[in-house]
Amino acid sequence: MSVTAVPSSAGASSADPSPSPSASTSDEAAAGTLSVSPSALDVTPPASGSITVTASGGPVNWSVSEPAGLEKKVVIAPMSGTLAAGETVTISVTVTGPGKPRVHLTFVPGGSVVTVRIG
Repeated sequence: MSVTAVPSSAGASSADPSPSPSASTSDEAAAGTLSVSPSALDVTPPASGSITVTASGGPVNWSVSEPAGLEKKVVIAPMSGTLAAGETVTISVTVTGPGKPRVHLTFVPGGSVVTVRIG
C-alpha cells in the first residue's frame, strides 16, 4: 500500500508546479537565436563601424570573440550581453591602426562570423 501512496504523492507534487513553471522553464531552455548583421564590415583606421545583433524566438545570452593578440587593434563594445526576444543591440567595432587585412569576429550562440575588412 505504501507503493500506491508513493505514485499518488508523486503525481500530486508534479501536478502542482507543472502548468506554468515547466512551461516557462521549457521556453527559457529553448532560448532564442541570434541574428548578426552585416556579415562583413569595412573599416579604414582609425575609424569604427557597427554590427547589429538581434534575438529572435526567446532570450539570448550572447558574446563575441576576436582573434588573440588583436584586442588593442580591434576594440569591440559591448562584447557580451543578454537580449530579450525581439531586442536589438548595436556593437561598435573600432580599428585603431593598420594590421591584418581581415579579422574574423565570432558570435555565440550560433557561431555567426563577421569579417572585418581593414582597409
